[in-house]
Amino acid sequence: MIDFVYSSSSFMLKVIDTILQTNIHVHGQKYLKESLPTLFVANHFTRFETLIMPYVIDDRSDKKIRSLADRSLFIGLLGTYLKHSGALSTADAHRNNIIVGDIMSGRNNWMIYPEGFMVKNKKVRMEHEFIIDIPKHHGPVFSGAALMALEAEKMKKIFRVAQKNEDEETLKTLRAKYFFKKGEECAYQSTHVLPVNITYYPLRPGHNTLMNLAGVLAGEDASEQTLEEIEIEGNLLGEAEIHVHFCKPIDLTHYTLHSDLEDKDQIKKLRHRLTTDFMETIYQNVMITIDHLFSVILEKHEEVRIGKQYLKQLLYVVAEKTVEAAIYHTHETIGDAMMTLFIDEGYPPFANILSLAEDQKILKEVSNRSFHINHKRYRDDSDFHRVRLDNTLRVIYNEVALLSDLEQNTEEAIQTDPKLLSTNIFYSIFRKDLSIYHGDYKENYSVRYSKAKEAGEPFVLYDKSYTEGIVFAHGLKSSPSEIRELGEYIHKHGFNVYGVRLKGHGTLTQDLRDVKYSEWIESMNRGYAAMRQVCKKIYLGGFSTGGLVALLSASRKTHPIEGVVCINSAIELHDIRINYAQPMHAVNDFLALFNAKVEYIDHEADYPETNYSRLYVSTLAQLKTLMTETEKALHKIDVPLLVIQGSNDPVVVPKSAEMIMDDAVSKHKEVYMPERGHHIIIKGEGSEEIFKKVVSFMKKRKSDM
Repeated sequence: MIDFVYSSSSFMLKVIDTILQTNIHVHGQKYLKESLPTLFVANHFTRFETLIMPYVIDDRSDKKIRSLADRSLFIGLLGTYLKHSGALSTADAHRNNIIVGDIMSGRNNWMIYPEGFMVKNKKVRMEHEFIIDIPKHHGPVFSGAALMALEAEKMKKIFRVAQKNEDEETLKTLRAKYFFKKGEECAYQSTHVLPVNITYYPLRPGHNTLMNLAGVLAGEDASEQTLEEIEIEGNLLGEAEIHVHFCKPIDLTHYTLHSDLEDKDQIKKLRHRLTTDFMETIYQNVMITIDHLFSVILEKHEEVRIGKQYLKQLLYVVAEKTVEAAIYHTHETIGDAMMTLFIDEGYPPFANILSLAEDQKILKEVSNRSFHINHKRYRDDSDFHRVRLDNTLRVIYNEVALLSDLEQNTEEAIQTDPKLLSTNIFYSIFRKDLSIYHGDYKENYSVRYSKAKEAGEPFVLYDKSYTEGIVFAHGLKSSPSEIRELGEYIHKHGFNVYGVRLKGHGTLTQDLRDVKYSEWIESMNRGYAAMRQVCKKIYLGGFSTGGLVALLSASRKTHPIEGVVCINSAIELHDIRINYAQPMHAVNDFLALFNAKVEYIDHEADYPETNYSRLYVSTLAQLKTLMTETEKALHKIDVPLLVIQGSNDPVVVPKSAEMIMDDAVSKHKEVYMPERGHHIIIKGEGSEEIFKKVVSFMKKRKSDM
């Protein structure tokens, strides 16, 4: 292979990569660093892997790589390109000797696909060996790659013995047979087999740019099979993430050290063992996505109906177990973002796979709470060349069907009592919330300035007999202890309570400096996601800044909540410095160059045992943004609303209550303005009057139903 042509083909692939916006993610790149004679072996799902993989390896290492490609590709311009880029046809009469010679000498590394064909249905089963089931081949994965690797090791030993014995005749024969160049010797290092898993996400059918060029690419009389490949592979190139996972190389020394490579029976056993070992590595290194979990749940859920919320709960539990087990590689779609399934603001990865299942008639909505599963259709992968288009979910399932731990986790989740499942998720989310706080507390701990850890912890007050609950957040610079008394009062009157800890609070004042208002929304959403598991009806509420968070969160929910309670929540503040916080924050970035930054404002806290006495300008800027965003969203509040505002609040301009009431479109809304000359009216004298008003509002909603 001419180096110039090889470099040119790599350049061409980079151009293709840019044009089609492929999103290639490489994992295990460290295994490409060593300069070893390497035979790469990978799973085979698309034709373009023959083009993509040499580019990926060349782009991320110094390894020169050639690949074995199906004979059908060597036609026209594509065939010419493949030949010049180092690909070798499966029909080449000298292919085995060329590959063995390259590995022996170390002049080139090789990529081979042991499945032999594109396994479009990804259907592989394990008996005493890996079996593939496709129209062209019903039987074991091909062991030719293992045989060539072993053959290279065998011939290297023969070559070295001939060199030692100065057997020029044998050396001449070997050099000719394995295409050694003049002066070329055997590689010193042993041959390594490097397993590679290629995972695509998401796998979707549908129209794409390449389909417009089908006539040019495949001719006007292109077969349905060819058109199917253009549709699927065009989408994968243009839209999908391509995850390439390089696994730990297998040193053939472990297979050959005490083996007689002249013994045909031993070679047969070794090639079988080696093939099984590297194929197992390939299959278990698939990147697990939400699509995989979704497909496994449909496979294992034997009933014909599945609840919408229950489906989400199963996904969450299986994802959590999969991530915690740390056996498989997991995609970000099944990480912490899975909590988004329960915040009723939409989770695009879930919506996307759900839409595919409905489009392909696997799921059918039968009510606003459940789906019907067409198991017969879902399990049909009989049409090999149409299955990726017509039953994509089955292909996705087949990709992970060999992963027993994943199936076991799913079966255990399905066998768990649904009520227990809900409760487990509730506590799981709460534990994660606690863990986030404890991590923040530890990171920011100060012997001199830190408050008691318990004061800053989020809290839950839960009784399984209660069916309604409230998610309530504290004010700026404070902590959940500020709302504890109110929470206990509400709980005593028949409601579950989740006391939210807003990000940056309850630790150290510096912890709040770089927090964004969106992180306060996330804090509220964790509480909401937890309560969605154990309460049929949920209220959102908050004091001061927490009330703004509650209002903004409520405006975004697609699932109806029962009502919103906001207490002393500012649309306007008495302190005019808030109006200058955002420009001052920007100016500070400039002033910092001259060490002249106005970074914070000190003041005396009303409750120093739990509240911060310092407020950063950056935090004021975030508060101002929250106030602005909340005001803009008030017209989306159409649920029952209680606004409580102290008439003489020294912090919040009392007309904030009027502004909230005017802009919210709720049919049921009420305002209560007690005479109070202090801001924190949910603690100390007169607070019980506020508590009663909140409970009265919630109980009234209960009696109206």
